[in-house]
Amino acid sequence: MANSSTSAKVAEHYNEMEEKGLEARTQSPIFYLRNFNNWVKSMLINEYLQCIGRENNDRKNCIHVLDLGCGKGGDVLKWKTGKVDHVVFTDIAEKSVQACKERYKSLRAAYTAEFISLDCSKDLIRDKLQNKDNPIFDLVSSQFVIHYTFESCERIMIFLRNVSEMLRIGGYFIGTTINSSELICRCRNAPNQTISNDIFKIAFDKNTMDLSGDIPLFNAKYDFSLHEVVNCEEYLVYFPLLIKLAEKHGLEFVDRKTFTQFFSDQKSARVLLEKMKALEAYSNKTDVYERIPLSADHVQYEHAVKYLSSLVSSESASPNQNTVSSCRTLSMQEWEITSLYITFAFKKTVMPASARSKLIAENNKNETPFTGKQTGRNPKKRPVNEDDDSEDDEEKSATPKKRAKQRSPQPSRPLTTTSLITKKTTSRVKATVSSSSQPSHSKSVSNSNSSRLVSRSPPPQIRAAPTKSTKPKTTSRSKSVKRRSSSSSNIALPATTTKTSKKGNETHIPSYKKRCDTWSLPNLDNIKAASNTTIRKTRIAHPTKLLTVNAATLKVGGQVLALGENGMRQLGLSANIPERQNAQPVAIPEKVIQIAAGPMHSAVLTDKNQIYSFGCNDEKALGHTENDDEDSDDESEVKFGSVDFTKIITNKNEQIIQVVAGDSHTMILTNVGKVYGWGTFRSSTNGPFGLITKNKIESEPVEIPLPEKIIKIASGHDFVLFLSETGCVYSSGNGETGQLGRISRYSAEYSRHGGTERLLTPAPIEYNRKNLKEKQLVFSDIFASAHGFFLKAEDQNISLGCGLNNFHQLGFESTEPIFFPTYIPSLDGHEWIKFSGGLHHTLALAKDGSVFSFGRHYEGQLGIENIDKHLSEPTRIDDVPKAVDISCGNHVSFVIDENGKAYSFGGGASLQHGHGQRDVKKPEMISSKYMDIKSVQMVAVGSQHTLFLVFDK
Repeated sequence: MANSSTSAKVAEHYNEMEEKGLEARTQSPIFYLRNFNNWVKSMLINEYLQCIGRENNDRKNCIHVLDLGCGKGGDVLKWKTGKVDHVVFTDIAEKSVQACKERYKSLRAAYTAEFISLDCSKDLIRDKLQNKDNPIFDLVSSQFVIHYTFESCERIMIFLRNVSEMLRIGGYFIGTTINSSELICRCRNAPNQTISNDIFKIAFDKNTMDLSGDIPLFNAKYDFSLHEVVNCEEYLVYFPLLIKLAEKHGLEFVDRKTFTQFFSDQKSARVLLEKMKALEAYSNKTDVYERIPLSADHVQYEHAVKYLSSLVSSESASPNQNTVSSCRTLSMQEWEITSLYITFAFKKTVMPASARSKLIAENNKNETPFTGKQTGRNPKKRPVNEDDDSEDDEEKSATPKKRAKQRSPQPSRPLTTTSLITKKTTSRVKATVSSSSQPSHSKSVSNSNSSRLVSRSPPPQIRAAPTKSTKPKTTSRSKSVKRRSSSSSNIALPATTTKTSKKGNETHIPSYKKRCDTWSLPNLDNIKAASNTTIRKTRIAHPTKLLTVNAATLKVGGQVLALGENGMRQLGLSANIPERQNAQPVAIPEKVIQIAAGPMHSAVLTDKNQIYSFGCNDEKALGHTENDDEDSDDESEVKFGSVDFTKIITNKNEQIIQVVAGDSHTMILTNVGKVYGWGTFRSSTNGPFGLITKNKIESEPVEIPLPEKIIKIASGHDFVLFLSETGCVYSSGNGETGQLGRISRYSAEYSRHGGTERLLTPAPIEYNRKNLKEKQLVFSDIFASAHGFFLKAEDQNISLGCGLNNFHQLGFESTEPIFFPTYIPSLDGHEWIKFSGGLHHTLALAKDGSVFSFGRHYEGQLGIENIDKHLSEPTRIDDVPKAVDISCGNHVSFVIDENGKAYSFGGGASLQHGHGQRDVKKPEMISSKYMDIKSVQMVAVGSQHTLFLVFDK
């Protein structure tokens, strides 16, 4: 085995560490940092405990947990709160295990426990258990441990073997660790390859580890010290390699998120932040109040000062007015280290007996799946090429992206010194915990009871690539993310900063693209470079015929019904109605001919050529200010504000024919081919970044600059597609998971080659010509999902897909994000009328009225019972009549049949499918007082609410 002295040093370090009393911990400069990390762990554990109970009701009240690296028992209370049945605590430090045992006894927890001192990367746990006959666990938790095991291939293999052997099929392996790619990015350009502040220090020895050159897969050592907590050696965890090694042990990748992403995705659980004292109170000094905290270095709170100042200016406070503003935050130093961490999750899947036998035999012989010299201090290395920026240069992730956000799975980003700030507010936002992630950057909230298990692909990783002739691909993060907090606190994420290296007058952000010419990975056959693909811009040429308008606008107006959650009045009902399980009429003053729903707002087009919008308006997605007064005394009053187009539409014959809504934007299309919009696009890194002008939120309609006449628009959460009359498709917005279809992940992530302006300026998509008989495509229709899209080719029965694909929601067998529209073979054989996608699933409507589904299945959103895996190919839904329309939300699906009846299925956390809070696994007709007497013509689905456009029968 590789140098085993590291294990001894780690054990000695933690054995010598004395337990601090409550008073001493309170005075620690990392008090809030530790509490924040504890909050992340609490939410991560709760997510997967809920998921286990939901997926296997028989295990709900008898969950068994293996806590690898339990330390002194920091998670003992978490298991009690989670109501587990049995926990086995293990740690390399014997004194830590004893302290954990004492804490367990003092807590008087209801669950039984076993305590074992061992090295989980050296010893087999099954040999130490009291019950050797049935060592099956539902959850394995390894918090801040796995980075010690990457000292050698042997150690991580034994560690994963322990995890796999202990988990039952369907069980989860979760944990936290350092984001290695982010760490390399920061240290590579830092003096002496060292980053530090008053509370932590991370250093690479340049004599043994030159970050500008080759980086080994194993034994990539750095020294890490954190004030009064950690001071020992750790090792980089190359995440794509971890994914492939885990696959060899029957562990399927589920999710990977930075703490930043995780925080954004858990806005519905912010009350626990305050309860756990995970954020520090801060206030400016005024004539009445002293600054808090009094003794702090307030340079570390400049982000909070700027945030509070922005609140004052936004409220137009007079110079003589004493405005007392306060918030909750972390200091910049605390956030600098917190932003280096990630969470991850894997799921135990069925493994063929032959593969399992072979794996155990290999492990028993202490063999590795690699060839070449890999022991000692000089393992094979992977070269790093810093500034090459080919469009095919994406780093290839071996797993989905995963979120999100994260995708798109879900990729590392430059140094973010973003601070977490909470502001007291009276907002009534009721958000649910998303089960994915996403990406993500979006503020939308997933409506599943279970935690989001994926969605956001892992950040760009250090990785072993293949041959000289090919270039590895990067992954993108998942984009599914959440909306506003459900607590009384509103979260703000100030501007981020990026450390870059200078090259001439141009700023370059280090890339992680590598060649690995000499490193052989015969048993990791999926870690290989993607073949060079040929991409081509969609031509802007005039075909023999011009396409006709494809927007689904009705000529006769109808009525709107709404159901789901109403925390931001997105249902169009009074604020004193928090939710509606059954559809309720919305008193819009005019007849409605089209509806649209963003994650937290709604927009309707009336027969008087008016747009009425209601719901969340924090980033001007409504286009007016009628709903901004959240402190109104009359909560029963419903204000339907109309958007004023008089300043921009002067042609009286110009009529609106389509309206679409995204996360924080709304757009319309008119009959003269012009597009107007308001609000902003968002990214997971920097939040709002503008609609047509960088960093400018448009509060009123502006024209979107397009080079030709547009006949249809389609909106995802944070991007928009434009179909022209010549069959060209343009895109603008956020492209982090490939949803723009025209720029590489690396360019989208770091805004290279044109920066933000390139994202905001509509430009033609570029499609992959591989496997296409016709190399010059003209497109006839476009369909957007949350973080991806589908295209139909004119006069050809083929479909292309692009964007997040972490749950096969694009119909590809692979779970990697697709950055350029690519032909989807699995969609052959049917003439498709429409595609509609949620966060991680897709419905497809065929010409004969049959409905197919593919992607994520957890919440029942596929409408197919008795399936235990995500679907990579369209599968017919049998339990639904002949359909004429389909629509999807985050984790719910809707079908309208030829008789005007609506059917729904999927997650019920937000009441938005009309069947209460239960998850519905197969289509059920929506029945209620109003739905029974109306004919449904259209459905629009947000993150927590649903709109129906109905007519009298």
